[in-house]
Amino acid sequence: MFSFDPIAAALAVSALWIAYLAYRASCRIWVRLLVVDGAFSSSIYEADHSYLDVVIQNLGLPLHQARISLFFKDRDGRNYALGMQRVEYASRHKVVSDNGEFAQGMIGVFRLKSTILAKDGGYGIQMLKKLECPKQCDARIQVYSQDFLVAEFRLWKRFYWVKSTWNRFVTRVNQSFDRTVKAADGTIYLKPGKVLPEFNVNSQWRLECFVRDTVSLSPSLAQESNGEAS
Repeated sequence: MFSFDPIAAALAVSALWIAYLAYRASCRIWVRLLVVDGAFSSSIYEADHSYLDVVIQNLGLPLHQARISLFFKDRDGRNYALGMQRVEYASRHKVVSDNGEFAQGMIGVFRLKSTILAKDGGYGIQMLKKLECPKQCDARIQVYSQDFLVAEFRLWKRFYWVKSTWNRFVTRVNQSFDRTVKAADGTIYLKPGKVLPEFNVNSQWRLECFVRDTVSLSPSLAQESNGEAS
């Protein structure tokens, strides 16, 4: 008579899943998007500027001459792609000069800066102004290896407005459950209350902030670019 052993079935499914992941990592291109970050910055290395950082990890076959572009379309359907510089993970003001093999397990950071877009008469900023809405413009991160497209990540989220409204509500509710905790050494710190979950809409929000900040900075960036050119 047939009998079903749930433990054996669970172990079999787990073994098949592990085997599939091992096959995918050793025989296929597999790139994972880790973080989309950005901010307005001013430092000793650079004047006021905005930036957008994209952090990816290679989990599959090695890539060569890896590069990333921010791809989008305008309202007339024309395609645009803004190339991003690869920078060091710890010191992101330093550009990576050796863009050789992007091996399995490696993490890479690629940055798009307003100061770069402002060069050559601000043509890059004029392109960025056409990115009016990430969803309508189908904004994506495209990963290339030796000029071949190997991965794509959508930066807009479905039901973004609903999710953002929910997140604002969740923030207010969770903040009401914040409490102070006193450690053994007498230090008092704030322990955030997390009662309700949030949606991850960070990538679209970061992109919208980058576009807004870059466009608002464009007059001063144009003056700096003209001053350097002269």
